[in-house]
Amino acid sequence: MQYFVSVENSNYFYWQLELLIESFLMHGVQDDLVIAIAENDSPKIKEYTKNLIKHGAKFVMPNIGKDKKYLPANRIYSLHKLYKDNILKLPFTIIHCDMLLKNPLEKYNDKEFDIIINNYDLKNDLVEDLLSEEEFKNKIFSNEVVPQDLNVREFISSMPIIFNESIDKDLFDKFLNKLIINLEYILRIKGPDFPCEAAAWKLTFLEAIGHYKATGKILSSDLFSLENDTPFIHYNFGIPPVFNKKFFKFDNSTYYYDGPFESLLQYDVSENTKYVQKLIRSYKK
Repeated sequence: MQYFVSVENSNYFYWQLELLIESFLMHGVQDDLVIAIAENDSPKIKEYTKNLIKHGAKFVMPNIGKDKKYLPANRIYSLHKLYKDNILKLPFTIIHCDMLLKNPLEKYNDKEFDIIINNYDLKNDLVEDLLSEEEFKNKIFSNEVVPQDLNVREFISSMPIIFNESIDKDLFDKFLNKLIINLEYILRIKGPDFPCEAAAWKLTFLEAIGHYKATGKILSSDLFSLENDTPFIHYNFGIPPVFNKKFFKFDNSTYYYDGPFESLLQYDVSENTKYVQKLIRSYKK
């Protein structure tokens, strides 16, 4: 199983990557982590680069998101490129940079399904509650775009997303191509202030309905969660009000006396924070 993460080449993501890579090193699966780095010319610091420098599967990509004034687009373009170049291969999982591998993913995977989405039953929520199956059933095979008035803000989805080897390869090629088409279309009609990347994912899943089997599982938990049996910790919500990842952008807009790791070492509020602190201590050795 490979794991794909997309970031910008910036200080904000450096420290997140260092901790992410450390979590993969903890389980001896660091070679399975594929990192796409969208290049930019922002000033860099060297403090959080130890793991990244040594990591093998990292690829510097054109910053298409910057050109389009919508940075989240880089994930889709990088995914498309690395898969077409046969660097990223099925099965693989898409994750966020602010996630940490806590348990091996294999025991949570269900190979009876082509796609597994984090804590989300795609069939029930999207098709039965929101849209008819026939409306989208064959759109994946055409260049037809979705209705402009579709309210994509109502849809729910979350990463990690697992794509298993059972998914039809021709379908998946079409899926990725249509993902690009939908992203560019939504960005054009809605603009960069709209959640265009999330909308493109959800609409492409909908358009392929009937051609794959999908299910939902709990694949991540936050720092406060009592649900400890998950493959990933997701610290996107931080520990309010004392820790948030956005405190540590290192772009001269914010300044804290402690670094992100030092801050996380101060607050032990759950089994997940204990694990994060274990990673940080391992990293600092």
